[in-house]
Amino acid sequence: MDRPDDTNDVDVWYWPTARVSTAELEAQQDILSDDERDRCDRFVVERDRRDYAAAHVLLRRVLSLYGEPAPATWRFSRNRHGRPSIVPEQAAARPLNFSLSHTRGLVACAVTSTRDVGIDVELIGEKAAAPELAERLFARSEVAMLRNCEPEEYATRFMELWTLKEAYIKAVGVGLGHSLDSFAFCFHGITGLRFSAPPDGMSSQWRFMLGASSSEYRLALAVRCRGSEGALRLAIHTPGGIVGTPLTPLRTSSGVAISVGP
Repeated sequence: MDRPDDTNDVDVWYWPTARVSTAELEAQQDILSDDERDRCDRFVVERDRRDYAAAHVLLRRVLSLYGEPAPATWRFSRNRHGRPSIVPEQAAARPLNFSLSHTRGLVACAVTSTRDVGIDVELIGEKAAAPELAERLFARSEVAMLRNCEPEEYATRFMELWTLKEAYIKAVGVGLGHSLDSFAFCFHGITGLRFSAPPDGMSSQWRFMLGASSSEYRLALAVRCRGSEGALRLAIHTPGGIVGTPLTPLRTSSGVAISVGP
């Protein structure tokens, strides 16, 4: 596969893991680093170990689709906020930025050449969607939007906002340096999405996509762009290839073009 170009292209790959067998995953874990295997073993619940391992297997195999090195030989470092990146000596030969996320039953990664990118996947209902939590963490405009939701929609809308916020924080790469109420998302129309950046940011630099792999999951992507258009290419990926039906884009910010397929 060709490397994403140096404009605004982003490849998104995701892998539903609920039906992945232990044997299937263990057969692929030899490509993980010692540190990744150690971290995986620290999870007490088996399905959490499965999803952590699957996420890192997915990332390593996806990165190698764009050229060498082999999956087992990728090495990563982290900045002081914990944001991972390819080590400089490997990145110099093949510049790739990535973001990785996993939740119970779904893992995903996004890959681009030089853009800041963040991806987040969440299981609806995984976090407590109590109104007092939104009022404590979210921007006032987002709290107002949630108050207008029907009771049966509240948990889904809450998690959609949460997923978008997590994707943005990952893309910025400073962890909780941006408090969740310092920026905001607004849903408009059937598929529209607007973003208000923190005081030190520029809303016009950012493009977002909110998607669903099923009614239970949400996936959000945040990309910092140079030009007026952000192009997203979406596909389901498993370590054996691309299969099935791609995720459904639900909402996008302006200036986003989506093509679906390998």
